[in-house]
Amino acid sequence: MDTQKVSARDAAQRRLRRVTTGAVAAAGVLALAFAGLAAKAFPGRSGGSHAVTRTAPHRAVTTAPARQTAPPLVAAESPAPPAPAQSAPTQTPTPPAVVSGGS
Repeated sequence: MDTQKVSARDAAQRRLRRVTTGAVAAAGVLALAFAGLAAKAFPGRSGGSHAVTRTAPHRAVTTAPARQTAPPLVAAESPAPPAPAQSAPTQTPTPPAVVSGGS
C-alpha cells in the first residue's frame, strides 16, 4: 500500500473524530441552553439562592385528624326549590370551518 494514501486516510479519520466530538459537545451546550430558557419561561420556584437553615431534630407530634362537619340535612317532605328557567340556546351564523392539507 501507498504510505501517502494511508497517512491521508488516517488524517481524515482524525479530522472526522474531532468534528464529531465538537458536534456532540455543541449539542450538549445547546440542550443545556434550551433547558435553561424553558426553566425561565415556565412559572415555578424562583431562581434566587435559597438559604438552608438547620434546626435541632425534634420529636414528631401526632394529632387526631380534624373532623369535618356534615352538610345541613334537608327534610324529605319539603319540596325542592324551583329550578331557574333555562332559555334555549341560540345559534349564531358562523362560516364553515375550512381545513386544508391533511394526511
